Amino acid sequence: MTVFNYFKNKKLKELREAWLSPQTQDRDFSSIKTLFKLKPPEQDNYGIDNKTWHDLDMNAVFRKIDTTLTSVGQQYLYRKLRAPARPDSSLETDYRVADQLRQDKASREKLQLVLKLMTADDANSVTRMLFGTFPVFKFSRLALTGWTVLSLTTLAFALTAGGLYSLLIILVLVANFLLSRYFENATDQITYVLYYLYNLVTVSQRIAKLDIVSDIPARTALQDNIISIRQVRRALRLASLSQNHDNVLINNMMYLINLVVLYDFFVYSFSLQTVLRRMDTIRICYLSMGAIDSSIAIASYLHRHPDICNPVFTDDLCLSLKDTSHPLLRNPVTNSYRTTGASALITG
Repeated sequence: MTVFNYFKNKKLKELREAWLSPQTQDRDFSSIKTLFKLKPPEQDNYGIDNKTWHDLDMNAVFRKIDTTLTSVGQQYLYRKLRAPARPDSSLETDYRVADQLRQDKASREKLQLVLKLMTADDANSVTRMLFGTFPVFKFSRLALTGWTVLSLTTLAFALTAGGLYSLLIILVLVANFLLSRYFENATDQITYVLYYLYNLVTVSQRIAKLDIVSDIPARTALQDNIISIRQVRRALRLASLSQNHDNVLINNMMYLINLVVLYDFFVYSFSLQTVLRRMDTIRICYLSMGAIDSSIAIASYLHRHPDICNPVFTDDLCLSLKDTSHPLLRNPVTNSYRTTGASALITG
């Protein structure tokens, strides 16, 4: 068995265990609700207001359903519960996709293995920038290029001349360090977002190229935009080097490079226009990945609760329940009920 297969099988084992018995974990709902707040339902009467949400203890319901692998999927799932689609739109498709993924183990696990690449993430700041206001800090490319040439020339001269001229090395490093610290809040936040977006489009591209059987509209959307996704990925490749958190050696090396040539400033300046031009493509990647991740979570819930059914919507102004129980009770007693008037109050 190769090393690659060993780690793949280890990840599959973890995914299968979580699929059968998901772990309980703390959730930061102030972060999870970011997408819902920035992208509210198109029609007010299809959104669940805060009072109703809390009265029904829907945070607890969300915890039972949420087995998402990514922060994007978590935010997408929350929004789906807070802003349910109209019966005549995508609800049937959503259920079909989730039920299909429940049955199609091979396709589901291929998708999960790719989504797992985004596990250690926090999409909160990315969500705010994609669906809120994307910060634009103007750094002159000409000034950056001139300063870089001056820094490199000074360093080369100091190394060649030696003696007291070696002090120029310290001068250049200190100057670049002070510039980095002065713009730290702007550059650190934006370079992290660019790095996250690079991972987002990379995972989206891999999902689009997967050989799977299941018909998933969100994956089709990625396939339809694969050319644009590749272009964004190429433009953001440099950002992936600057924020490689998994490799301490690369991180330290990039820190030194920043002291010499202000690498993060270059990455931002030369990547910004591509990001702004391809914002629609990046949003498609975000929403598509969120839809796939949340569908897998719903599929897991359906698998763990085989008594769950998909409701049938009609034009009749009535509610007909058969053997219905509360989702938060451990040992519920089922009840059947049918409304006879225009409204009904159901308690307990």
